[in-house]
Amino acid sequence: MFSRPLLLGLLAYALILVGLATLRGDLIALAVPLVLYLLFGLLRAPQKLNLDVRRHLSAERIAPHQTVTVTLSITNRGDAIDEILVEDVLPEGLRVTDGASHHLIHLSRGETRAWTYTVSGARGAYGFETIRADASDGLGLIKRT
Repeated sequence: MFSRPLLLGLLAYALILVGLATLRGDLIALAVPLVLYLLFGLLRAPQKLNLDVRRHLSAERIAPHQTVTVTLSITNRGDAIDEILVEDVLPEGLRVTDGASHHLIHLSRGETRAWTYTVSGARGAYGFETIRADASDGLGLIKRT
């Protein structure tokens, strides 16, 4: 399976080559938006993610089907990120009753964002273990996890 940047690069390269070989400027002109799109994606691509993520629960123990408020805060310690999807992966058996456990946000360097949501579930022990973060440039061309 080809990645989107590779496919767009090959298409732009093919248009430029065919345009030069046939001396047709219209084919070369068709490649210009693709090249600009690729350049924007490469220049705005997120570098290595350097995030500080913290989760706080309003209670450690509750009765079955009572709600717990979860506060998730994320701080960007690296370069600015155009788009980042942050998802607090819930343990099986819990459900969100208010708010959302995922957000699509922009994070500048040093910026902190926080949100809360509530969950409830049946009797049992639940461990919050995974927070997923997927970052991309503003056009969604290049992604980092």
